Amino acid sequence: MQFGVNYILADGSNASNHYAANQTVPVLTQVPISVSPNPCVGPSRGTGTCTITWSAPVGLSIVNGVQYRLKDLTCKTGVLTIYGNDCPAGGKTMVPTLKFHSDITTTGFAAPDGSGSWDIDPSKNWNRAFTEDAPDCLAGQSGPNCNPTTPSGTSYTFNTQPNTTYTFSLCAYIKTAAK
Repeated sequence: MQFGVNYILADGSNASNHYAANQTVPVLTQVPISVSPNPCVGPSRGTGTCTITWSAPVGLSIVNGVQYRLKDLTCKTGVLTIYGNDCPAGGKTMVPTLKFHSDITTTGFAAPDGSGSWDIDPSKNWNRAFTEDAPDCLAGQSGPNCNPTTPSGTSYTFNTQPNTTYTFSLCAYIKTAAK
């Protein structure tokens, strides 16, 4: 399992894990974004929108019919999570991992149940793998109660729900030059 994690997390690095990555295969790479309004918060009633914009990266490729993967984290006011009611005003930052250690309970950010600790504060950050993908409409659904289109171009209009703060992470499939 660790081999797979090392290979996946290498993300086009200079083979720091000693496993060379094929440079012709597109790699999912984080893309800087701007969100308007920021923070993206749904209205007190009904639906709203936020606009996400970015610059198209060099080497943009298509994998399974898509160029981008947009993830969103919903943080609904008053809804309890495993950490309590921890919805910060601006939402949470999405990170690749919170780096949980089941063998360390006295450093970093300790788990309330004593099962270990995190290197990264889970009250302000969230693991990107445990977020929603856009588009998020189910069969037969359409906006504004969901986001029906796949991100493309250099902007995306996101449909918001009431009393919900959203945080976003955009990745693009990019082919890098051979090293």
